[in-house]
Amino acid sequence: MNVRLLKVFASASAALVLSACVSVLPDAPPPVPRFDVADVTPPAGTPVSWSLAIEDPIATRAIDSAQIARVRSGELYEYYADGQWVDRAPRLVHAATVRSFQNSGRILAVGSRTSQPFVNFILQTDIRSFEADATSGALLARAEIFAQLTDRRGRILAAKLFEVKTPLKSDNADQVTSALNRSMGQLLPDLVDWTLEQGEQAYRGEAGGAQAN
Repeated sequence: MNVRLLKVFASASAALVLSACVSVLPDAPPPVPRFDVADVTPPAGTPVSWSLAIEDPIATRAIDSAQIARVRSGELYEYYADGQWVDRAPRLVHAATVRSFQNSGRILAVGSRTSQPFVNFILQTDIRSFEADATSGALLARAEIFAQLTDRRGRILAAKLFEVKTPLKSDNADQVTSALNRSMGQLLPDLVDWTLEQGEQAYRGEAGGAQAN
């Protein structure tokens, strides 16, 4: 009888302790939204028969992060607390660039430098801006990429700066990433078309020179 009462009391005490422990645990904070950079499908065009490697982009440490950047002046960068990229921004831009070339259907042999070690041409990019820009007073989503096309010996064949600015309605991570994706939706087709055009000119020039020799 006494043993039974002791067991019941012990069980009740354990349940009370467990209940107390559970009740004092804080609620888990909501997960931070994470955003990706979308690839595009450029307009149809003339296909090419040569190969292209796209090197990893270079970028400053202010941009080379999973944090979503906002710049107020040339030296002052801030980062949004209500969202992040799913990976470092340059990695996402690189992946979106490779996929956009693949989506074009105009070039079959295209990929990263590691996946395409022996190619005709190499595309090098420098991400100069990929952020919300408040330096002019109006808040904009700014994507700016400097591109260089080289041959396999490293000789520069062509270079161009691509830049697209998209107005922002709200100052938060969701709006900034959406606007940056719209900017990239304009920039990437131009980059793909320019690269294939410049590469084709160089490829035909090389072929013509070889035939002349």
